[in-house]
Amino acid sequence: MKEMFFDIEVIMLNKNASLENGCVIAVGGFDGVHLGHRAMLAALTEEAKRQKKPAAVFSFAPSDRPKGNTALLASEDEKRRLLA
Repeated sequence: MKEMFFDIEVIMLNKNASLENGCVIAVGGFDGVHLGHRAMLAALTEEAKRQKKPAAVFSFAPSDRPKGNTALLASEDEKRRLLA
């Protein structure tokens, strides 16, 4: 059996947010924040407001994206800024 270990970095863009009572979360690579991503994030924030919980995004580092020779649409720093 192959063991896998993941290095996970949690970045809290809203320092006042607490995930203690749960959150509404979107999961994806978010290699750039295009119109489809923006629509999904708008739905995420609307649902989070409805539930009165923080919105959260779980994203993957570029090395975790599917294999291929495709260029990234945004750097990790740019992706954080766009998602914020």
